[in-house]
Amino acid sequence: MIEINYKLERIENGEVISSYNVPKEIQAIPRFSVIEAPNSSGKSTLFHIISIAFGGTTDKSIPDSLKTKMKNLLDRNHHNLEFEIKIFENDEVLLRSWKSKMDTVPNIECRIMNSLKVTNLINFKEKFKLIYDIPEDPIGRLNAMIPDIKFFFSEIMNKLKHFLRNINDLQKELKKYDKEILNKKKKKLEENSELMKRMNLKLDKDEKFINDLEKAFIFKYYRKYEREKKECEKDIKILEKDERKLMKAGTQKKSNLNAMEIQLKSSYVNLKSNLYKILEDLDGKIEKKQLIELKEIEFLDYSDNKTLPNNFKENLGVIEECLNEKQKEIPQEDIKKIKLFSELLKILENYKKYEIEMPGKIQLKIFMSDLEKNLKDLHNIQKKNSFFSEKIKNINEIKKTFIKTEEKLEKYHSKRIEYTKADLKKQENIIDDLLAKKKKECKKITNVFLQYEKRYNILGRPVGIDIIPISTKKFNDYQYLDEKSLEKAIRDFKNTNSKKHNEINNLKSQNKDLSKDIEDMEEKGPHKYQKHEEKIKSIREVAAKLTNSYEEKYVKFFDDIQNKNVKKLIREEKLKFFEIIFSFLGKRIKQVKHEDKIYEIKSMDLIKEEIITSKGEKIRFIDMGTGQSQSAYLRSKLTTTDNKKIIALFDEISNMDNKSLELLYSKINENFLKKKQLICLLNQPDIHNQGVITVRSLE
Repeated sequence: MIEINYKLERIENGEVISSYNVPKEIQAIPRFSVIEAPNSSGKSTLFHIISIAFGGTTDKSIPDSLKTKMKNLLDRNHHNLEFEIKIFENDEVLLRSWKSKMDTVPNIECRIMNSLKVTNLINFKEKFKLIYDIPEDPIGRLNAMIPDIKFFFSEIMNKLKHFLRNINDLQKELKKYDKEILNKKKKKLEENSELMKRMNLKLDKDEKFINDLEKAFIFKYYRKYEREKKECEKDIKILEKDERKLMKAGTQKKSNLNAMEIQLKSSYVNLKSNLYKILEDLDGKIEKKQLIELKEIEFLDYSDNKTLPNNFKENLGVIEECLNEKQKEIPQEDIKKIKLFSELLKILENYKKYEIEMPGKIQLKIFMSDLEKNLKDLHNIQKKNSFFSEKIKNINEIKKTFIKTEEKLEKYHSKRIEYTKADLKKQENIIDDLLAKKKKECKKITNVFLQYEKRYNILGRPVGIDIIPISTKKFNDYQYLDEKSLEKAIRDFKNTNSKKHNEINNLKSQNKDLSKDIEDMEEKGPHKYQKHEEKIKSIREVAAKLTNSYEEKYVKFFDDIQNKNVKKLIREEKLKFFEIIFSFLGKRIKQVKHEDKIYEIKSMDLIKEEIITSKGEKIRFIDMGTGQSQSAYLRSKLTTTDNKKIIALFDEISNMDNKSLELLYSKINENFLKKKQLICLLNQPDIHNQGVITVRSLE
């Protein structure tokens, strides 16, 4: 019995516009039934929903036209579908599938002997086979049976491959007690043991040699890089000291130059100050106009470190010339009279008390008074002369000082040439470059040294007395190798030893396996199929040959049948293959109705499109009626080689007459008797024009 309940809502623009429920006539129907109903009564929808319930939307054997209709019912933009379908066997629910509006795929469960065996569509398909078809164009469908046959043979090949794996495992088991193999394993075990002994002796000797060589190598280069590191660090200290000296000397030179520059500026300021003082002292000594002209002479300031103002010496000469001219204006004879008058007065002073009349009847006292007066005037002239002489002297001193200042300036510039920032920077850069290179070199040496130190520490920091030098005869082949070559030689030697270790370990592993095999073989004794070993071997060869032939040839042969490549049907092997396949098809369908007679089928030639009966008659596909070919096609679908239970849904079977239907029903009942058929529902229009849905049980 099948219980069916569903609700289907049709949607447009997001709103439900109509709703359909399962008609009450088909809510519970026998497992083998024919449903007759008028068009548009929902019989096809029922089949679609049952197929959806049991994974029809993803089943490759179902025609795409039917899958498209099923997917349309699941499209939420157009339909809401919910259902529950139960299949009973012996009054118990064997299979149940259900879906709510929100589910995207149906839920499914199967109970066998009250135990849950199926919980999803994947393991459902492992136990059940869904067949849903409309036998339209049955003649064409007969030609399209090759993919099914091809699939059937591929399943057989998979089983054959599984069989081959079992045969291989069996052969391995048989080999576990092959007396000849057992003796070979024992002999191999002895040979391996002897070889391992020789290899271990040689390896011990080689490892001692390479350990001594590596120790000598590490010690030698540890000492070498230790010395180089110390020398390099010493060079860095010297360069750093030179750099500090250079920076200190540069700072001192700069300080000295700054002091000289300040002194030069001070000297020039003093020169200008003394010159201006001279000009101030000339006030009242020379004509006012001339003094104004001298004061208007411009003396530039000391503004750079290259030269003193160019006009200073020239303007100094102008002032000196003015003073010389003023001094020339003073009568030098009057200056000379001062001494004469002074000596005369000194002499006359002795006669002052006497009344002496000088020539011209001038009294001595009056003469002396006039003489003193003249002497006083002469002293004023002398004083003026001395003033100008002193200023000229001052000018000359300023000149000398100016010349000395120029000499100092030249010396200053000479030192500035010796000391320039660019030169100092250049010297610093040279030292910096040398220092950077030396530091880089030292870092590189230090890194190498640390690597050797690490390896030296691992050795336990042995002293020279514990080391066999590389220069000894023992290491004669390695004495003249450089560092990298020696390192590589040691590494290669170690790699060789490592490979030897691996070889010994492999031998150990082999011996372990051999010992286990020998023990197992001796313990187990001969296998129960030991005496059939040769026969098993020949069976395996046949199975392997058949498997290879299928993969390399028979798959292409199937394609030739499907594509009707007649021109290629020339090889005897291929023709033989076609005969076997066509015969297999005949046995699968067994019988066919043609012109009111039932014929036993011997083979179905899909290339020539004809049936060969058991009596040798030929029936062309094109001569068969639609109902007859429908029956043959559906019976071929119901003939399966696996143990899966069949859920069959056949729509539109109205073209078959009673005899064709009887052949189909016979095949279905045969499947039910063999417990291969779970349900089979057939659908046809209301041929009796009853206008209602009727269900006819065929159980």
